[in-house]
Amino acid sequence: MKQTVIHVRPKRKLSDILFLGMSLVVILSGIILLMYGLYDLPDAIPMHFNNYGKSNGWNSKWLVLILPAIGFIVMYALEYIKQHPWFVTGWRVITKKNSQHQFSLVVRLMSYFEFIFSILFLVTAYDTLAVAICGMSLFNGMGYAMLGAWVVIPCAVGFLLSILLYFVASLLARD
Repeated sequence: MKQTVIHVRPKRKLSDILFLGMSLVVILSGIILLMYGLYDLPDAIPMHFNNYGKSNGWNSKWLVLILPAIGFIVMYALEYIKQHPWFVTGWRVITKKNSQHQFSLVVRLMSYFEFIFSILFLVTAYDTLAVAICGMSLFNGMGYAMLGAWVVIPCAVGFLLSILLYFVASLLARD
């Protein structure tokens, strides 16, 4: 039996708008930081680090401009999903009765993802500039990029916790 797809756009709550606003402020702060520091960068900057935090890959300073591009692409993709939440609810049967609630959960999840991603973007931009200009990372002050342990783990926990809360809320919702 083929299920008909229900296209209902949920109303955004104040928390969704606040998360979007905070995400945009954080992303724009990272872009301003990159633009401000771009001309202070040496021609070749460290772009890849080994397991010990030592740089083992160098590239042109202009490559940091990819960070804002990635930021905008991810934010656009998450906003697109928020506008079309029926794309990501395939694991749960969506009916007219539960569609508004289920789709609002998807919107909330994407709002959390935007905020977590924007923080990760800002810290990555700052740490890239700090290591390239000062030779010191934000996280250990020794010229190593220690972004992995201090930022990636909390962001991964944030992403996973958001997904877990989404599934729990979705399962507990009455049909």
